[in-house]
Amino acid sequence: MKHPPHKWVMLLSALFILPVFSCVRVYNINGNRDKSPPNPPTYVRADYDESRPTYQERLTNARIDAVKARLDGMDRAIDVKTAELDRRLEALNELRSDVLKDREQFVRKDAYTAKSETIDKWVFTTEQRITAIETRSVVWMAAIGIFFALLQIAAHVFLHRGKKE
Repeated sequence: MKHPPHKWVMLLSALFILPVFSCVRVYNINGNRDKSPPNPPTYVRADYDESRPTYQERLTNARIDAVKARLDGMDRAIDVKTAELDRRLEALNELRSDVLKDREQFVRKDAYTAKSETIDKWVFTTEQRITAIETRSVVWMAAIGIFFALLQIAAHVFLHRGKKE
């Protein structure tokens, strides 16, 4: 028992086989070739003109023109990118000069530490001197206060010696 052809087989045969057989001419309905095939048309070959470019030459020239246009575009893009890089480099150079100017305003660390140590020593000795001076002044003030207190007591005793209250 034969199975009917599947749909995809029929589709493939319609796509590939039928166009091949459509090239074959059948001259009558019965499929007999009782007539001779018609004569093929005669083609007249035109004279070859060398000044006119062929299809291949036109295609090659078009491709060359497209490559030239692409290279010109690339050259323009490189020029634009170069100008942009030059502008950015100039901005970086200006920034560098600004940084160098700012750096001149600051003190180097080794110079700062040397000066800082001498200033710290001077401040320490000055603080010690001020503390000594303050201590002496406090002592002198206390001594003067005690002196005047004793003087006042002595004056009170001397002035009130003979009076009895």
